[in-house]
Amino acid sequence: MPKILNPKWWFTFFFSLIALCSYLFLEFYREARTMAIDRLNQAQEIHARQAVLGIQDTVKRWEQILISFVRMEQTGHLDFQRDKNFLEFFHKTYTDQITNITRMNEKGKIINSIPYDRKFIGMDISGQKHVQLFLKTRKSTISDVFQSVQNHSMISLHVPVFINGRFTGSIAVGLNFKEIARRYVQVIQIGKTGYAWLITRDGTEIYCPVPGHTGKSVYENCGEFPTIITMANEMLKGKSGRTTYVFRSEEHT
Repeated sequence: MPKILNPKWWFTFFFSLIALCSYLFLEFYREARTMAIDRLNQAQEIHARQAVLGIQDTVKRWEQILISFVRMEQTGHLDFQRDKNFLEFFHKTYTDQITNITRMNEKGKIINSIPYDRKFIGMDISGQKHVQLFLKTRKSTISDVFQSVQNHSMISLHVPVFINGRFTGSIAVGLNFKEIARRYVQVIQIGKTGYAWLITRDGTEIYCPVPGHTGKSVYENCGEFPTIITMANEMLKGKSGRTTYVFRSEEHT
């Protein structure tokens, strides 16, 4: 007569089997989730590098345009007063990228500007930090985000002008940093709620989709969130990598 197994043994066996399957399922889930997050992070890191290269290329392209203007002035083919119509047309063509074109003399005074406004002619901007650096080095210089005398929140790029070997100041453009950053950073989407943001070397947020953040310091915007400040400090040191921070009681990576 066949021996009937104890029902308690069957219960223990099935309970153990279910527990083992649940454990394996959770392990597979954790591994799959980790792999998915790693792939997402890798993809976003690639997007971030591409955004950096895009912004660098934009600044470099404008530097080359200004160098062309410098060469035209050196050879007498460009004069800000005589060729004002040409410069105004050029400015209107690229108004989404630049706020103004300025000719500054060797002492840091504005001698012409497009769009033209008489009240700015002769204005001394030598006290601006990036202008001080430019006048000292006499080399191409790009500023952090600042409020210009024309009341634009922008990044300024100065290229030196030498005529017959004599330093005569610069030709500069104000770059519309919001539009440039938006073009390369806004497209980076992380899940349903994640986003990318961009800061300058002094901690100013050049681009951030959170209303009211762009143009202000990350230390002002996120002073109540120490994990964000810690991450920002590492970013300002030139480091890259992955981290987790908490903002508005939501966790972002």
